Amino acid sequence: YFTASFATMLENDYDITAEPDLRHGRIDFKVSNGAEKVIVEVKKSLNQHVVRGVESQLVHYCKTENASTGIYLVVTFNEPGLDEKMRTIEEDIELQRQKTGLDLSVEFIDGSRKAPPSKGGESLPLF
Repeated sequence: YFTASFATMLENDYDITAEPDLRHGRIDFKVSNGAEKVIVEVKKSLNQHVVRGVESQLVHYCKTENASTGIYLVVTFNEPGLDEKMRTIEEDIELQRQKTGLDLSVEFIDGSRKAPPSKGGESLPLF
């Protein structure tokens, strides 16, 4: 899937830049096609700054790069308080959408280790 998606992007003149070191910090990914730009900021849910990163990084980078779209990609792990963190991030995304007019979204990816199906498929401790 990734290879096919990447090939399609290249065929359609998309530029994908990982961690460009710009004058205002490192963006995780910048995807562009002509003047159209999308900023992707990636965080682990375990990161102590994950909740405030929406405004301090995603919105900031979208503005400084003149990107109208931003995606906050959060890799989650089995941890206490995760549901509350996710709710807070979703609320902040909506608040920043209303405040800035930017097309912002959040995606959560389960990064916890899983036991194989033969072992019941339950999450294993990460550390």
